[in-house]
Amino acid sequence: AASVDALSGAVTNGHLMIRPGWQDWRVLTAGVVLVRTERLEAEDIACATACLSEAVRSATDGLVLDLRAARGNGWAAVPILAGALGQQEEELFWAEDARGERQVFSSPLASGKAMDMPLVVLTDGQTAGAAELLAGVLKMSGRAILVGDVTAGDPWWREAVPLADGRVLRVATRRLILADGESYESGIPPDVQGRRRPAAAPVAQRAAPAANAGADAWQEDVWMRQAVDILTALRVLNRPRELADKP
Repeated sequence: AASVDALSGAVTNGHLMIRPGWQDWRVLTAGVVLVRTERLEAEDIACATACLSEAVRSATDGLVLDLRAARGNGWAAVPILAGALGQQEEELFWAEDARGERQVFSSPLASGKAMDMPLVVLTDGQTAGAAELLAGVLKMSGRAILVGDVTAGDPWWREAVPLADGRVLRVATRRLILADGESYESGIPPDVQGRRRPAAAPVAQRAAPAANAGADAWQEDVWMRQAVDILTALRVLNRPRELADKP
């Protein structure tokens, strides 16, 4: 498991960017944990599920899964990851070929206690491929709240075709359809539209960088703050009434 100190964060255009892959997670605030990836491939499953398991153990109030600019070709891995994120066993999506024949994909039956804490998924116009499909099934089922912007609109299963020169051509062979019947050529809209980053203040009005700017870099990410605010609000709403009434 990675610790906060092991992660290097930098803010680009208002978005927190950390190392790609599923090796990294970090604590944002007490009880809220971030998992960030830039890809979803079949070979990432073991690493991804281990990363999620470690992150969930450190989260009490909720999990933020950042899929902005994430892509990948691991479509068959989506049900496994959805199950690891608490998706209950049910049909998630179909892969339909040119003849209209469909292969049905369902989340696997959980072998232990399913993750049941609130989940926020961050998406943008570059969320595509298997990452877009994962966001779609989590939203469709109500398992996650999507925050950010409409996804790329890339509902195609692509097969790898090796070329003579060693390169690989990926050919769209099946259309992906969510189990509610939606094929998302126009993208998957968020539940909560991401706020736009305000214009930068004049240099004289900007605060000096904090000594722990690396650990707090996520606070410069407007959409990340929205996600944390949503999870914080859900924690308050889910508290017993007698606790919520206390000052």
